Amino acid sequence: MIRYQLVCGNGHDLEIWFRGSDDCDRQIAEGAISCPHCGNREIAKKLMAPSVVTARSRAVSPEDQSKPDGPSQGGGAVPQQAANVPVPVATQPPVQTPDISGHLSDKQMTKLVEMVREVKKFVTENAENVGKEFPKVARAMHFGDEEKRGIYGEATLEDAAELLEEGIDVLPLPRLPEEHN
Repeated sequence: MIRYQLVCGNGHDLEIWFRGSDDCDRQIAEGAISCPHCGNREIAKKLMAPSVVTARSRAVSPEDQSKPDGPSQGGGAVPQQAANVPVPVATQPPVQTPDISGHLSDKQMTKLVEMVREVKKFVTENAENVGKEFPKVARAMHFGDEEKRGIYGEATLEDAAELLEEGIDVLPLPRLPEEHN
């Protein structure tokens, strides 16, 4: 695996692992890579310094070398016991999602987006999609009219606020860059 430093057309830095140079070039040419910050598919390689093994870098303990170094190495996994706790999840975020990108480094932002991807994947694999019926089903579960289970679906900002005011726990999930199209 080779880690490449990339940049999108809007100047956001990306760090992505590839099987090799050909794999990186192919994915860039196909437009298969999108910026996790803005969704831009205009991606280019950045100039990178070669990785040179020195006596100091060889002194790193094997324990440190086995630690994951980024989101592609498994960081941010969702605990399995979470599957046993039914929590309604609204997939539509508030209309005005706060922009935190200026407060995080590109590496932190990339890791955050990857963690959100993992949470969304976990939710879709372990909960029922009730679509636009989300507010209705969440209320029915809360008041005991329906069996409690993990659900996800769509809700407006107003619906989510009303559910929270009624004491119904919901978790809005932000849209991912690739979902803006």
